[in-house]
Amino acid sequence: MSVHLLRTYVAFHRFIALAWMIGLAFFAFFIAVLYRSLAESGIEELWESYPEALRAAVGLDPEAPLAVGGRFAIESWLAMEFLGWMPLLIALYGVVYGAGTIAREAEQGTLDLILSQPVARYRFVVSKSLVFLVSTAALVVTAGVALQAGVAAAGESLNTIYLYLTLFQGALVGLAVAGYAIAFSGAFLSVGRAAAVAGL
Repeated sequence: MSVHLLRTYVAFHRFIALAWMIGLAFFAFFIAVLYRSLAESGIEELWESYPEALRAAVGLDPEAPLAVGGRFAIESWLAMEFLGWMPLLIALYGVVYGAGTIAREAEQGTLDLILSQPVARYRFVVSKSLVFLVSTAALVVTAGVALQAGVAAAGESLNTIYLYLTLFQGALVGLAVAGYAIAFSGAFLSVGRAAAVAGL
């Protein structure tokens, strides 16, 4: 790993990562706050309107989705509306980042310049991968803090350990997809082809 390369890639990637963090934080906060307005009446109708396959995809039991008292539990709501989609969102981030890791450098003509320097090729890839790892960790922490703030604003409470474990699982899916995307980026040297294959 090259510290100079790592610093350079963090500087180049900071605005994209910040945009993803703000968007994901807004989405998480909005979903958590929305629970309060739907908790008493609207969630049951919303749940019934979903196809059974979608209900199964987010990991809720179709036979017993309601908590004691006929209300949806906040955990069920967050699993249905946010946490179930988190692996997909992080995987999408992984495809977008990973596909451009090497291929974008090749398309812009900077890959030859980088590889002509006395830097080992693995350091180039490791530096780019570490930037993705750090930005993914920042996404997970931001989403967790936004969810906690939204849950507190809705007047509910949530188990912080389970929340971050669930977010961490989503991040692992994103890291796996990003690994494939980085590999395809190096193999094809085309952002479009790498994103298409990794997105499958």
